[in-house]
Amino acid sequence: MKESSLARLAIAMTAVAALSGCVAGNEVKMEQVRNTTIGQELIDLERAKEQGLLSDVEYYQLKEEILKGGPVHVTINGHHVDS
Repeated sequence: MKESSLARLAIAMTAVAALSGCVAGNEVKMEQVRNTTIGQELIDLERAKEQGLLSDVEYYQLKEEILKGGPVHVTINGHHVDS
């Protein structure tokens, strides 16, 4: 190979190494932020049950999810809603 070919190859390898380091070094962090307190969510859940919007089974399932502190998955009239 000529010197210019070796130089181009070295530049190309350096560029690939630099770019792969950029991609591999990036981390994606996702976190969920609650807009309400767990206490308020439990109060709202109790009100929904009292108004007949939830069955006993739905109430206890949602209550358990709320108390775990994670995202709560709700289906209302066939529509999926995440809170």
